[in-house]
Amino acid sequence: MIKFFKNIPKILAVMSERKDGSMKLLKDSDLNLANRKRFFGEIGISKKKIISTGIIHGTNVKIIDSTSPEIVPKTDGLITKYKNIFLCITIADCIPVYFFEPEQKIIAIIHCGWRGIVGGIIKNTIEKIQSLMEIPKNYK
Repeated sequence: MIKFFKNIPKILAVMSERKDGSMKLLKDSDLNLANRKRFFGEIGISKKKIISTGIIHGTNVKIIDSTSPEIVPKTDGLITKYKNIFLCITIADCIPVYFFEPEQKIIAIIHCGWRGIVGGIIKNTIEKIQSLMEIPKNYK
């Protein structure tokens, strides 16, 4: 397991490695589900707190809250400002990109394949993060 954002103790960002087994979401794969259960169990994440993307290799990014489904279909990115939600994407030869807005504690993770990058998934994500940001009352 690879950990990111080690200098920010309240953020847990990890990536599985090949030795952890396949984490791909397949409805008919008991092995993959067992790998996911073991991996998340080792880091203390309850299945009830994990929200995953239903990757389509596109540019769709969704804002997540406590009522979001366990798997968000047709989506390559997830954003939240809610605590105790673990955002999850699956990658192979694509790139995971993590975002953290420290003032308002907004996090995001996106699956960046070449189609998504060319299509503007990074820009879409930044715009959605900005849409979640509250403007301070004393802002002029």
